Amino acid sequence: MDWTRLNVSESGLAAVVRLSNGDMRKALNILQSIHMASQQQITEEAVYLCTGNSGAGRA
Repeated sequence: MDWTRLNVSESGLAAVVRLSNGDMRKALNILQSIHMASQQQITEEAVYLCTGNSGAGRA
């Protein structure tokens, strides 16, 4: 995600999409929370850790 100045991995982005269930506000909230917690790359692991989701239903 170059244009946003966020460093998000493909798997991290996929996890955000999966957890937000198509809800753009939820997706933005997830991204904001992770970005505030860590200034490094947003990874799939970081998404699941920050949301408290175990990721058990990962595809």
